[in-house]
Amino acid sequence: MRRASSGSICLLALLLAAWASNVQASPQPLSAAASPAQASASTASVAAPQPAASSTEKEKYCGEADGGTNTSPADDPRWIRITPLSSVWTGFTRCPDASFSNAYTRLIISSRHTRDSQTSNESWQKQVDEKAKSFPSEFGQDYGYIDRGPVARFFWGTHFALNLTAAISVGDFQATVPLMTIDHVSNRTDGERFTRIVAHTAQNFPLFLVKGDGSNDIASIKFVVKSTDSTDSSVASRSVQIASDLVKAVSPASVVLTSLNAQQTKDTASALDKAIDQVLSKQLDEEQWVENDIRRWHNGLGVTFKVPAAADQANWGIDDNKLQAVGQWFVSFEDPRPSVFSDIQVCPPWIRLAEKEKARAAAEAARPACKLTLNEAAIEAQNATLARPEQVLAFTVAASKSAQSTVYAYLKQADFWAATLTTLQSKTAPKADDVAVACRNIKNAIASLGLNNIDAGIVVAAVRDGIGLPAGTVAVMNQVPGCQYAVAAAAPPAVAAAAK
Repeated sequence: MRRASSGSICLLALLLAAWASNVQASPQPLSAAASPAQASASTASVAAPQPAASSTEKEKYCGEADGGTNTSPADDPRWIRITPLSSVWTGFTRCPDASFSNAYTRLIISSRHTRDSQTSNESWQKQVDEKAKSFPSEFGQDYGYIDRGPVARFFWGTHFALNLTAAISVGDFQATVPLMTIDHVSNRTDGERFTRIVAHTAQNFPLFLVKGDGSNDIASIKFVVKSTDSTDSSVASRSVQIASDLVKAVSPASVVLTSLNAQQTKDTASALDKAIDQVLSKQLDEEQWVENDIRRWHNGLGVTFKVPAAADQANWGIDDNKLQAVGQWFVSFEDPRPSVFSDIQVCPPWIRLAEKEKARAAAEAARPACKLTLNEAAIEAQNATLARPEQVLAFTVAASKSAQSTVYAYLKQADFWAATLTTLQSKTAPKADDVAVACRNIKNAIASLGLNNIDAGIVVAAVRDGIGLPAGTVAVMNQVPGCQYAVAAAAPPAVAAAAK
């Protein structure tokens, strides 16, 4: 082996030194894909101070959906889908909507983009129908009713069932809602029995209070796909019959969630969960869980549901490209309202933001039954109930198959009521301190039901005007601070007398 000359070694050393100094002098790239322009822009963004956001920019920032929960798997091809039959999308906002605090709302579920429903937009519907005819393998296929034939039914029976369910909980409110059910029984006893159920809208749920202290403002949603495919000559279970009964059972016993019926709603939801599990407990179970502050719900939460083709209905391992989308279901919450005794609501965000740019009258004209702020809506509700105290006292706060409990019945059962009635029905004007205690007891009782302070004040006014109290007592109640409405500037009590 020949030895390298000293000249060659020196030349190599000089080249290595030059290369090393070049590397040290060169700026490091910000990322593997960053261009020089991007590098300079990023450097400038770090060095330059950012101006404070204007109120308009803040409103835009708060109103925009929080895209952080919607990162697409396409952004990283290494991601895989482990729940091919269901996928969720969210439209949560970055900033909380304070109008929900100390206000009532209710759950609303609606289907979107399902081929089982028609749209009022005839032009759009025509385009959909034409695409379905032009591309039957990709768009708008019917999920056919496929008969197995008498020979197959005679020798072995089959039962295929698939159910998409939404389970929702917010504080004490709980509901289990079947969104779609497919059931196919094929045997020598029943023959071919097909049943399909699609829930397009579901909103017959009780109002519930979103407390002002934030203790119950987290909404938890769980979308569950359960399916089973059994081969049995004596298949007898009827999963869809259960699903049909579920929709009826979910209907609330009363229009508002209170401490008297909260356990009943929980028991109903648990019973529905158990019923589905008993019938659809094998083979497949996909679940999507999402939680967020109800005040950040904004455009809500949705689920897209897919199924295999009817001819291969139990092939859950089929290629994703061959799965057929059934539709989307959207979970949202009704615009907040300050009182269960009135239908006055707080306007949705698009009207509240429009008021910044348009005349107030034009904004309210779009939704005459709503007000721009919770306080304005509360004042409107307080004024609206002045002329109908009897309806407030007869409002059902809990119900069962055997009896109903109204606001007035609930008060009369309270330990303090006998003493309170003695004070309020005194022939001579009662002392202000005694009246204050009576009003405070009534308000505390209403608060213990799970209603807010706005409704507590409305109930006090209903007792004052609706049970025939002496004029002296009414006069004292009108003056005692503890007997007044929760939100000031309501119409004076004289309006109630004038209305009568």
